[in-house]
Amino acid sequence: REQAEKTLQDLESARGRISQCLVPLQQADPLLYELAVAAGEEDMDDAIAQAAGRSAELPHGWETHEAPNGDVYYHNLVSQQTQWEPPVDDAAVCAGWRLCQAEDGGWFYHNPY
Repeated sequence: REQAEKTLQDLESARGRISQCLVPLQQADPLLYELAVAAGEEDMDDAIAQAAGRSAELPHGWETHEAPNGDVYYHNLVSQQTQWEPPVDDAAVCAGWRLCQAEDGGWFYHNPY
């Protein structure tokens, strides 16, 4: 019985330390935080698919952020600009780059300026 109580105390202590370690992750990358928290859930595959689906909604090079009032805004990692409207093009295209296809079928960005 003593051993079981000690084990429970150790687990509670570890849970507290883990929670404190996850605070910076939650602030830096909310989707990754949700995956870390979901790791304790029974169906990890569903949690990963759900998080991947949300991140796939944004075009490449964009991040979502939350304003202090709770409104979501979008940050272009290429131009460092922000906007309230959801983006429809890749960040590089929004910054003036053109998406081109090479003769071998590969894609690349070209800056015409």
